[in-house]
Amino acid sequence: MKIVLRIFGTIALLVALLFSGGSAWRNFRDAGDAAAFETEVVAKKAEIEKLRKDLEAMPEGDGKTYIQEQITAGEAIINEIPSSTHFTMSGLMMVLLFVVSLIAGILLYKPRPLATVIFLATIAVSLLAYLVAPDMKETMTGGAANKTLAIASAVPAILCGLFAFLIAKKSDVKA
Repeated sequence: MKIVLRIFGTIALLVALLFSGGSAWRNFRDAGDAAAFETEVVAKKAEIEKLRKDLEAMPEGDGKTYIQEQITAGEAIINEIPSSTHFTMSGLMMVLLFVVSLIAGILLYKPRPLATVIFLATIAVSLLAYLVAPDMKETMTGGAANKTLAIASAVPAILCGLFAFLIAKKSDVKA
Protein backbone atom coordinates (compact mmCIF):
# COMPACT_ATOMS: atom_id res chain seq x y z
CA MET A 1 0.00 0.00 0.00
CA LYS A 2 2.84 2.38 0.84
CA ILE A 3 4.40 1.76 -2.57
CA VAL A 4 1.18 2.73 -4.34
CA LEU A 5 0.89 5.86 -2.17
CA ARG A 6 4.49 6.79 -2.99
CA ILE A 7 3.92 6.33 -6.73
CA PHE A 8 0.77 8.45 -6.78
CA GLY A 9 2.35 10.91 -4.36
CA THR A 10 5.35 11.33 -6.64
CA ILE A 11 3.10 11.92 -9.65
CA ALA A 12 1.09 14.47 -7.65
CA LEU A 13 4.35 16.08 -6.50
CA LEU A 14 5.63 16.49 -10.05
CA VAL A 15 2.33 17.99 -11.22
CA ALA A 16 2.17 20.28 -8.16
CA LEU A 17 5.72 21.51 -8.72
CA LEU A 18 5.06 22.09 -12.41
CA PHE A 19 1.85 24.04 -11.85
CA SER A 20 2.90 26.00 -8.77
CA GLY A 21 6.24 26.93 -10.34
CA GLY A 22 4.55 27.98 -13.57
CA SER A 23 1.85 29.88 -11.69
CA ALA A 24 4.45 31.74 -9.63
CA TRP A 25 6.34 32.69 -12.78
CA ARG A 26 3.12 33.83 -14.44
CA ASN A 27 2.04 35.93 -11.43
CA PHE A 28 5.43 37.64 -11.19
CA ARG A 29 5.35 38.34 -14.93
CA ASP A 30 1.84 39.79 -14.61
CA ALA A 31 3.05 41.92 -11.68
CA GLY A 32 5.65 43.46 -13.96
CA ASP A 33 3.03 44.12 -16.63
CA ALA A 34 0.67 45.67 -14.07
CA ALA A 35 3.45 47.93 -12.79
CA ALA A 36 4.06 49.14 -16.34
CA PHE A 37 0.37 50.01 -16.74
CA GLU A 38 -0.04 51.76 -13.38
CA THR A 39 1.06 55.11 -14.86
CA GLU A 40 -1.57 54.75 -17.58
CA VAL A 41 -4.22 53.88 -14.99
CA VAL A 42 -3.35 57.00 -12.98
CA ALA A 43 -3.57 59.11 -16.16
CA LYS A 44 -6.99 57.63 -17.02
CA LYS A 45 -8.25 58.34 -13.49
CA ALA A 46 -7.17 61.96 -13.92
CA GLU A 47 -9.03 62.12 -17.26
CA ILE A 48 -12.17 60.74 -15.63
CA GLU A 49 -11.98 63.35 -12.87
CA LYS A 50 -11.62 66.09 -15.50
CA LEU A 51 -14.64 64.71 -17.37
CA ARG A 52 -16.60 64.62 -14.12
CA LYS A 53 -15.83 68.33 -13.51
CA ASP A 54 -16.75 69.20 -17.10
CA LEU A 55 -19.96 67.22 -16.66
CA GLU A 56 -21.05 69.42 -13.77
CA ALA A 57 -20.92 72.49 -16.03
CA MET A 58 -22.99 70.84 -18.78
CA PRO A 59 -26.72 71.50 -19.10
CA GLU A 60 -29.11 68.64 -18.43
CA GLY A 61 -29.96 66.40 -21.37
CA ASP A 62 -29.19 63.22 -23.26
CA GLY A 63 -25.53 64.16 -23.76
CA LYS A 64 -24.97 64.57 -20.04
CA THR A 65 -26.60 61.20 -19.31
CA TYR A 66 -24.48 59.50 -21.98
CA ILE A 67 -21.24 60.97 -20.61
CA GLN A 68 -22.22 59.97 -17.05
CA GLU A 69 -22.74 56.38 -18.24
CA GLN A 70 -19.36 56.42 -19.97
CA ILE A 71 -17.65 57.74 -16.82
CA THR A 72 -19.28 55.02 -14.71
CA ALA A 73 -18.24 52.31 -17.20
CA GLY A 74 -14.67 53.64 -17.31
CA GLU A 75 -14.41 53.69 -13.52
CA ALA A 76 -15.70 50.11 -13.35
CA ILE A 77 -13.05 48.93 -15.81
CA ILE A 78 -10.26 50.77 -13.98
CA ASN A 79 -11.35 49.39 -10.60
CA GLU A 80 -11.26 45.80 -11.96
CA ILE A 81 -7.53 46.03 -12.76
CA PRO A 82 -5.50 44.47 -9.94
CA SER A 83 -2.36 46.20 -8.74
CA SER A 84 1.12 44.80 -9.18
CA THR A 85 1.18 44.10 -5.42
CA HIS A 86 -1.84 41.82 -5.83
CA PHE A 87 0.00 39.75 -8.45
CA THR A 88 3.18 39.72 -6.36
CA MET A 89 1.33 38.40 -3.30
CA SER A 90 -0.26 35.69 -5.44
CA GLY A 91 3.16 34.78 -6.80
CA LEU A 92 4.58 34.53 -3.28
CA MET A 93 1.73 32.21 -2.28
CA MET A 94 2.57 30.01 -5.27
CA VAL A 95 6.24 29.91 -4.23
CA LEU A 96 5.15 28.96 -0.71
CA LEU A 97 2.92 26.22 -2.15
CA PHE A 98 5.90 25.01 -4.20
CA VAL A 99 8.05 24.76 -1.05
CA VAL A 100 5.35 23.03 1.02
CA SER A 101 4.77 20.55 -1.83
CA LEU A 102 8.48 19.85 -2.00
CA ILE A 103 8.59 19.15 1.74
CA ALA A 104 5.56 16.86 1.38
CA GLY A 105 7.40 15.07 -1.43
CA ILE A 106 10.39 14.49 0.83
CA LEU A 107 8.06 13.12 3.51
CA LEU A 108 6.75 10.58 0.98
CA TYR A 109 10.07 8.77 1.29
CA LYS A 110 11.10 9.71 4.85
CA PRO A 111 7.96 9.46 7.00
CA ARG A 112 8.03 11.83 9.96
CA PRO A 113 5.42 13.13 12.41
CA LEU A 114 5.80 16.44 10.57
CA ALA A 115 3.62 14.96 7.80
CA THR A 116 0.42 15.94 9.63
CA VAL A 117 1.54 19.54 9.94
CA ILE A 118 2.67 19.66 6.32
CA PHE A 119 -0.66 18.24 5.15
CA LEU A 120 -2.56 20.92 7.07
CA ALA A 121 -0.11 23.59 5.88
CA THR A 122 -0.66 22.47 2.29
CA ILE A 123 -4.41 22.89 2.69
CA ALA A 124 -3.99 26.32 4.33
CA VAL A 125 -1.51 27.61 1.75
CA SER A 126 -3.69 26.30 -1.09
CA LEU A 127 -6.70 28.11 0.30
CA LEU A 128 -4.71 31.32 0.75
CA ALA A 129 -3.29 31.02 -2.77
CA TYR A 130 -6.81 30.74 -4.18
CA LEU A 131 -8.12 33.66 -2.12
CA VAL A 132 -5.18 35.93 -2.95
CA ALA A 133 -5.15 35.17 -6.69
CA PRO A 134 -6.47 38.08 -8.77
CA ASP A 135 -10.00 37.55 -10.03
CA MET A 136 -9.47 38.15 -13.74
CA LYS A 137 -10.78 36.05 -16.58
CA GLU A 138 -7.42 36.25 -18.34
CA THR A 139 -4.40 38.48 -18.49
CA MET A 140 -2.67 40.12 -21.41
CA THR A 141 0.11 37.54 -21.36
CA GLY A 142 -1.84 34.34 -20.72
CA GLY A 143 -5.16 32.74 -21.41
CA ALA A 144 -5.80 30.95 -18.12
CA ALA A 145 -7.22 32.84 -15.17
CA ASN A 146 -4.97 33.21 -12.13
CA LYS A 147 -7.60 31.63 -9.86
CA THR A 148 -7.76 28.63 -12.21
CA LEU A 149 -3.99 28.29 -12.00
CA ALA A 150 -4.22 28.46 -8.20
CA ILE A 151 -6.71 25.57 -8.19
CA ALA A 152 -4.60 23.59 -10.67
CA SER A 153 -1.62 24.05 -8.34
CA ALA A 154 -3.52 23.35 -5.13
CA VAL A 155 -5.18 20.04 -5.98
CA PRO A 156 -2.01 18.01 -6.67
CA ALA A 157 -0.20 19.74 -3.78
CA ILE A 158 -2.96 18.71 -1.37
CA LEU A 159 -2.89 15.16 -2.76
CA CYS A 160 0.87 14.98 -2.26
CA GLY A 161 0.47 16.18 1.33
CA LEU A 162 -2.33 13.66 1.89
CA PHE A 163 -0.24 10.79 0.57
CA ALA A 164 2.71 11.82 2.78
CA PHE A 165 0.32 11.95 5.75
CA LEU A 166 -1.09 8.48 4.95
CA ILE A 167 2.39 7.00 4.57
CA ALA A 168 3.39 8.46 7.94
CA LYS A 169 0.29 6.88 9.51
CA LYS A 170 0.98 3.51 7.85
CA SER A 171 4.61 3.63 9.08
CA ASP A 172 3.45 4.14 12.67
CA VAL A 173 5.52 7.28 13.08
CA LYS A 174 4.94 8.65 16.59
CA ALA A 175 4.77 12.35 17.29
